[in-house]
Amino acid sequence: RRTTVRASKGDTVTSLARRHRLNAASVADWNDVKVNAAFKAGQQVVLYMPVRTGQPAKVAPAKKSAGNPAPARRGGKPSKVKRR
Repeated sequence: RRTTVRASKGDTVTSLARRHRLNAASVADWNDVKVNAAFKAGQQVVLYMPVRTGQPAKVAPAKKSAGNPAPARRGGKPSKVKRR
């Protein structure tokens, strides 16, 4: 999956590859730079991230409560009617 990221100050091919768990030689090849190259701050860097091929996370069924839930409270703030 092709992704672009913005390089921060001091980012290198190796640091970006390590941060995204990629091979530094591959990152350098995708961006037509050498493995020891440094990027300028704000420079767009192309990364090809592996597509996740795991099973989707199982969602736990909602727990059913015993009995009825408490009724909603009515009203809000007390009225500001002048009392006589």
